[in-house]
Amino acid sequence: MRKISQLLENILPFFIPLFILTLMSGCLNFVYREVRTFEVLYTTIATTFLSVFVIVILGELLPLKLKRIYRVFFYSLTIFLLIAEGFLVINYKITIIPEVINAVINTNKYEAMGVFHMYFSFALVLKIIGIISVLVLFIVLLTRALDKMKSLSATGKKTVCYIFIFFTCFGFYLMGYNIYNYIRYNNGNNFTFTNVYGRIANSCRVVIKSSREVVSYIKDNENVNGSTVYENPDSINVIILVGESFSKYHTNLYSYEKNTNPLLKERQENGEMVVFNDVVTFSDMTQKVFLDLFCFDGATSKRLLPKVFKDAGFKVYLYDNQYLSGQSENVDWYMTNSEMSSMLFDKRNDKLYETDKELIDKIVIEKEKRNLYIVHINGQHFPYDMRYPESYAKFKKEEYPSTYASDQSEILAEYDNATLYCDYIVDQIISKFVDSNSIVVYFSDHSEEVYDYRSYVGHCNANFSKPSLKYQIEVPFMIWMSDKFRDGHEDLYKRICDAKDLPFITNRLSHTMLDIVGINDTIFNPSKSIINEKYDSKSPRIVLKSLNYDEIRANGFK
Repeated sequence: MRKISQLLENILPFFIPLFILTLMSGCLNFVYREVRTFEVLYTTIATTFLSVFVIVILGELLPLKLKRIYRVFFYSLTIFLLIAEGFLVINYKITIIPEVINAVINTNKYEAMGVFHMYFSFALVLKIIGIISVLVLFIVLLTRALDKMKSLSATGKKTVCYIFIFFTCFGFYLMGYNIYNYIRYNNGNNFTFTNVYGRIANSCRVVIKSSREVVSYIKDNENVNGSTVYENPDSINVIILVGESFSKYHTNLYSYEKNTNPLLKERQENGEMVVFNDVVTFSDMTQKVFLDLFCFDGATSKRLLPKVFKDAGFKVYLYDNQYLSGQSENVDWYMTNSEMSSMLFDKRNDKLYETDKELIDKIVIEKEKRNLYIVHINGQHFPYDMRYPESYAKFKKEEYPSTYASDQSEILAEYDNATLYCDYIVDQIISKFVDSNSIVVYFSDHSEEVYDYRSYVGHCNANFSKPSLKYQIEVPFMIWMSDKFRDGHEDLYKRICDAKDLPFITNRLSHTMLDIVGINDTIFNPSKSIINEKYDSKSPRIVLKSLNYDEIRANGFK
C-alpha cells in the first residue's frame, strides 16, 4: 500500500488536470445530447478515470525529459479533442465517431468550404483562442498547486488508494460491458466508448478496417460469369438518382403546405411519376448508405449492383458530385478506389462541381442499347443557401410562424429554397430522357431534420432520439417512367403503382432494380423487391444496424 501511495502522490499533479480536461468532453455530451441518464454519467466518469489512469501510469515509465514531452503532448491532444468534440456536439450533437474521421479524410474542397462558411467566423476563432488560453492557464495553476501540496496523512493516502482501486476496477468492468454491447448491437445507443480516447481509438480502428474491406469487394465482383441473364431486345435507359438530405416533411409531394416541388408534383399528377409513401433509409450518414445501397445482402455478399448490370450487358455511367475515383485512397472504399471504379463503371466524371446544374449539364445521353446511369447530387446538403441561385430565393423568413426564432425562420426558408431548386435539377435530369424508353428511380440517401419537433437542424444523430428517426430516416422515394416505357411495360407500371403504399427500406433497392429491368441473376431475392408478388412487406426494417423502425413507429417514436 505504501508503494501505491507514493506512486499516486507522484502522478496526481498530472492525473487530476488531465482527468478534468477529459471529463469536460463527457460533460459536453451529457449536457447537449439527449442522453442524460445516471448510467451514462457514471459510465463516463469511470471509463474516463480508467483511460486517464492508464495514460498517466505509462508516462511514469519514461525518463524525466521524455516524461515532460509526454505530458505536454497529452495536454495538447486533450485540449484539441475537447474543442473538436465541443464543435461536433454543439453543431451536430455527435462526438468523434468513425464517420467523422471518414468525413474529414473523404471531404472535398467544396464541402470543406461549406462547413467553414456555415460555422466559422472571426469571432469563433477568437473564442477558440480564448478557450485554449484559459485551459492552459488552468493546467499550469492546478499543477503548481498540486506540486506544492503537503504530503497526505496516512488516512488520506489510504483513502486515495481505495478511490483509485475502486474506480479502476469499476472502469474495467464498464469498459468490458460496453465493448460487449458494441459487439452485440453495434449501435451508438449503447455508448460503446464513453470517453474521448476510447472514441478516437475506435474510430481509427474502423477507418483502417474499412480501407481493407475494399479487397473483399474486388474479390466478390471479379470473375463472376454465367450467373446473369438479360434477354430483353429493347433499348433502355435506367437512371438511379440519389439526392442528399431531402426531407419528405418539406415537400408538397407528401403533405408539406409550401409548394417546394412544383415540377415533380406536376409529373406525379400527370401519372408519369409514382411517389412511394412509406420508405426509410437504413442510415443517417451518406457513406454508410452507399456501403450497403448497391449490395444485395449486406455483409453476406459484396457483389454490387453496377457490376451485375455490366454482366447483363449494360454500360454503366456514374455522375457523382461528392466522390471521385482515387479520392482519399488512404480510406479506401468502393466509391473511391480506382480498381473498383474501373470494374464497376464504364465512365464517370473526373471533377466535382460547385453546383448540381454543372454536373447534370455533363450528362451525355449515350447511344448504347442498354445504359445504367447512377447520379449522385448534392441536393439539399448544408449549407442550404449555397445550394441554389438567388433567382430561386422564393421563400422568405417572414413567411414562417412566429414560434420560430428569426435565425431559424431564415434557415427554414433557405432549406425550402434549396428543395425548390433541387426540384428543377431533378426535372432537368428527367427531361433528358423524356423521349426515350427510360425509367428514373429517385430518392434521398437520408433525410434532414429542420426544426421539425425541436430546436435542431441537421442529421447523423438519429439513434440518440427516437423522434429523430421519423425526420432523419424517412425519405422521399419516387419512380418516373417515360411515355414509351409505360406503354411498353403496362404490367410493370401497374405493379409499381400498386406498391406505392408498401413499407420499404433502401437497402433492398438492388433486388428491386433487377426486378424492374428484368435481369435474371442467382443473387436476386424476390421477397426483397417491392414490386414483386412475393415481396415480404412484414419483414422488419432494421435501421442504424439494430433498431426496428416499425416497432419504434408503432410505439409512437417513444
